[in-house]
Amino acid sequence: MQESLEFSPHVGCPNNCKLCPQKQLMNAYKGNKVLGFADFVKMLSTVPRSIKIIFAGVSEPFLNPLFVKMCGYLDYKGYSFTIDSTLLNATPRDIDELAEMQHLTDFVYHLPDAVNFRMPVNYPMETLKELMNMIPSAKPVSLHKGFLSNLREVDASLKKYRGFGYCEALHTPHFMVLPNGNVQLCCMDFRLEHTIGNLLEENYSEIRQRLTGTFKLCHTCSVYHSLLRHVYSEVRKKIIRLEADV
Repeated sequence: MQESLEFSPHVGCPNNCKLCPQKQLMNAYKGNKVLGFADFVKMLSTVPRSIKIIFAGVSEPFLNPLFVKMCGYLDYKGYSFTIDSTLLNATPRDIDELAEMQHLTDFVYHLPDAVNFRMPVNYPMETLKELMNMIPSAKPVSLHKGFLSNLREVDASLKKYRGFGYCEALHTPHFMVLPNGNVQLCCMDFRLEHTIGNLLEENYSEIRQRLTGTFKLCHTCSVYHSLLRHVYSEVRKKIIRLEADV
């Protein structure tokens, strides 16, 4: 899996999706709630272009008024990037600008449902129509009853502890960056228990070197599979490749 860096250009989301623990996040977060463009440029200055940039994190990215400008900067610099959004605060003009960017590889938009993400009264239907017209490769997702929450909305003390396991993020980093520059272990760290470093103060390579061993969050996250399951999966992939070559 490709190494990625997930930016949350805004903190404090009004969507209030059922599976998103915004209260825990806001109790733990300190600093600017909106990522400034100059800080964004500084954070990227030590990030290799081989790393995929993801806009999602812990809030709706379009809530940052400079979000599309940030996407344009990534496109100019040659970073491959993706967007994960509910379209809250997005406009048809935003979509038109994004459609012109060559390095936008994926756009996943969350459709409202009756359970986890209730449709806001002012849901931007015109923006949704523009997205479907201008970016045909955009993919919808719904937070229906079968949505895998990774148990992030449950207090850690209530989760089942997993002793010895494996998570791809511990081998191929998927750090999450907040507006204050803090780099969290991953997008499951809503309680901000594992701050690995700060991109406004350190180089990305320095922060990456700290990804050793497992962390408290890993042992209570549903993405943390058994090591045996991972080994079996990797062996099976190699067998399939070998059979394809015969």
